[in-house]
Amino acid sequence: MLILIAPRRGRRRRRAYASGAMTSRAWPGASRGEEEDRVGRRMAGFVVVNDDLGRAAQELAGIVDACRRHADEDEESRTGYG
Repeated sequence: MLILIAPRRGRRRRRAYASGAMTSRAWPGASRGEEEDRVGRRMAGFVVVNDDLGRAAQELAGIVDACRRHADEDEESRTGYG
């Protein structure tokens, strides 16, 4: 399982202000998002922080490639074919 999470709280707040999604100091979704991050991090085998799109995409691609290689190795060990 992989979780793609938002940047740290301060960065999320700045993004929310900049986009107009947050107009006051009160941010109703903040505590729910933090709880989802905690739960997701405990469940996930991989965690990618979405603070830079290019880097996050490369990291995700690397995880997918590694999982594919691992699956291929498992298949080869089960069948004896490579």
